[in-house]
Parts: sequence; structure tokens; C-alpha cells
Amino acid sequence: MQTKPDIRIPILWSGTGDVYLVQDSKRAPTDGYVVRFSLGLKRHAPGCGCCAGRGPAATALGWIFQARARAEISYFTTLVVVATADGQAAIRDALDEDPVARSLFKL
Repeated sequence: MQTKPDIRIPILWSGTGDVYLVQDSKRAPTDGYVVRFSLGLKRHAPGCGCCAGRGPAATALGWIFQARARAEISYFTTLVVVATADGQAAIRDALDEDPVARSLFKL
């Protein structure tokens, strides 16, 4: 039986890379392309589709992938995230809850 390869982009919590997703309160590396994200305000728990929308982490992940697909940023095979524990949790939540982010990136 042949298995399909997992072509999602791996997310790393440390290291060097070509593209970084950096939380607004963290210092940005100087050796690659940097995209910033902010956690913003928390929404109420149930959150219907019309008011919950995509969170800031999921939105940033989607933007990074679109920029890569349009060749607006260099092609990259890993994404390095620089974030606080809350920022890392937001990325994990985006991968758990957002189908677009989950289909493009992996931990």
C-alpha cells in the first residue's frame, strides 16, 4: 500500500529560516522575511461563524501561504514562529480549528 506524502509546511518554534512569523511583542530575526501577528482581543466562547471569523494566527498563516504562492516572498519549506507561550497556543489553536491553516501547515 502506497501512502501519500505529507506536503504541508512544517512549523518550527526555534531555529533559522527564510520566513518568520513573529508575534508583535517578540524581537524579529534579521536574516529572513518577517511577518508579524498580534493576538488581538479574545472573542466570546461559542462564536458563530458570522462574528468569530478567523483568528489572527490563522489569518497570518493564510497570508504567508498566499504570498508564497504568488511569489511575493521567497519560496520556503519551513516556517519559524517566534512567539510567547500564548502566541504558540494561538498557532496550535489555528491548526486545530482552522481547516485552511490545518491543510497548509503542520507542527
